[in-house]
Amino acid sequence: MNLEGLSKELFPVHQKRLVTQLIDNVTVHADRLDIDFNLDGLMDLILELLTDHPGLVRTYRQLYSSAKSHGL
Repeated sequence: MNLEGLSKELFPVHQKRLVTQLIDNVTVHADRLDIDFNLDGLMDLILELLTDHPGLVRTYRQLYSSAKSHGL
């Protein structure tokens, strides 16, 4: 099996999933881009990356829940 070829095929799919998970909206101006990030998507990604560390997952969930309840 050619893992290099498979990696090249899967990476754009993974990249698209990350972009749609992390970005809500992009507004194009003549002199800049405004990017609205999806904080829930970012938190989901962090938790996904920390699945092997349940203590950190618990801590991040508590911090995120507290921040949301305070309107942050």
